[in-house]
Amino acid sequence: MGQQVSTDGSHKQGNLSNYQHAYAQANTMITVKEGSPARAALNKHVEEDQDFKALQKLPKFSPLMRGSLNLPVMRDSGILGKIDSKDAISFVNRYEEHLKLCSQTVTVDQVMLASRMKEIDVLMDLVMNKVAERQHKLNTFATCARATQSIENCIKKIQNNLEDCITLAEQFNNLLPEEQKLEPLRL
Repeated sequence: MGQQVSTDGSHKQGNLSNYQHAYAQANTMITVKEGSPARAALNKHVEEDQDFKALQKLPKFSPLMRGSLNLPVMRDSGILGKIDSKDAISFVNRYEEHLKLCSQTVTVDQVMLASRMKEIDVLMDLVMNKVAERQHKLNTFATCARATQSIENCIKKIQNNLEDCITLAEQFNNLLPEEQKLEPLRL
């Protein structure tokens, strides 16, 4: 709706001119101005850096078989002619076997670690359940201890009240005539 697809040749000409324009841009030389003073100061600081100097002192090296780079300039038939293909294949096969053995060892270790982790997870769940159960019991005992302390405080109050009552009863008994006196209270 409202969008129409152009089927004339002008679209192809536009692509062609875009391609020619991009090609012309790719084949032009662009010169870059000298960097800013801050950039120059940074470069000076980098050149004075001891690590940078040490890296510059390292000798340059190239691969043993320069032909492996697939660069026409780097073709060197000298080393390639000296290497026996049977020995190289034997070496590569032994290296492959070594890597297989290492990968199998790592796989076995990973499987053992995974199973051990599952066992530890189960044990941790059991330990956490026991800890939660003990925590629940501890909370129950703490509640009982608080209740016992409350009951003990009530009993002490009752005992103090009884002692006060006994002293009051003795004082009241002492005020009575001799024939109306009661026997002393014994607790």
